[in-house]
Amino acid sequence: PDSRWGQRPLALLVPVSGEDTESLARAASETCRSSLAGYKQPVGFRFVERLPRLANGKPDRRVAAAMHARSVDQGHDAPDRSRT
Repeated sequence: PDSRWGQRPLALLVPVSGEDTESLARAASETCRSSLAGYKQPVGFRFVERLPRLANGKPDRRVAAAMHARSVDQGHDAPDRSRT
């Protein structure tokens, strides 16, 4: 939770096999900064093997949010704030 905005977005990224995740996060961050308002920019980037999907193929936002909350609650990791 964010003290000013309530909730802030976290971007889930699916790297292609062998892709450098650091450069992918940097490119995603630059794209977000240049095209999104400040309050819409992700607080970090999480790399996942695949996005959870609904039966119709759309991303399942509820499952993604639950994955993030469960991970942070268990202390595995917090959002990656290393935005360049």
